[in-house]
Amino acid sequence: MKRIALLTSVPLATVALVAGCSAGTPTTPTTTTPASPAVAGAHAAPVATHRAATPKTTATRTSDPGDGDYLFGAGAGDTALLRKIVRPCPNEGQKVIIQKVLSADVTGDGDGDLIVGRTCSSTTAYWESTVEVFDGRSTRTSPRRLGTLLTDVGPTDAPWLAKLSADGHVITAEAYGIDSRTTKACADIYFTYQYRYSDGSFKRVSRQVGNAAKCPQIG
Repeated sequence: MKRIALLTSVPLATVALVAGCSAGTPTTPTTTTPASPAVAGAHAAPVATHRAATPKTTATRTSDPGDGDYLFGAGAGDTALLRKIVRPCPNEGQKVIIQKVLSADVTGDGDGDLIVGRTCSSTTAYWESTVEVFDGRSTRTSPRRLGTLLTDVGPTDAPWLAKLSADGHVITAEAYGIDSRTTKACADIYFTYQYRYSDGSFKRVSRQVGNAAKCPQIG
């Protein structure tokens, strides 16, 4: 009886062992390694970007939008404008005559100022000239007069403008004229005047007197 029991127990143990082995081979869990985040600059494919072209701009000087064009652009061809902005002739029926026009920066602000020599029509020999200076930064519709030259010598010299020039702050006006011994019928005196712009006004700094070679043809 003991032999039979031993034989019977052996197969049971064997069955138990086989059952434990055949219950299925444990499956090794599969793990997924998360992708490493991309490192900037490390073999990264370049990303194409599109930038809108920046329009090029060119700085240009513009006119005052409210008052019209600046006077620095005026010249001898603007006769109608010049006749309008200079002082009118004193007598009824007299017409303004533009003699000389010059652009020069006499104020030193970087803009060319407008210098206009003018006279008036006359039934006699001639009418005295004056020279008016306008700020180039003012406008055609609102011109700003900086000064009027030759008015201080008009009553005695009766200048009739022949030449006009400027150098820095100094304006030079050359003119035929008269003295106490001559008349406008033969203005054989030649004057050279210089006016300097300073502190917002003009002051005459020179007056030279000479003799003209002959009576000039005026008118």
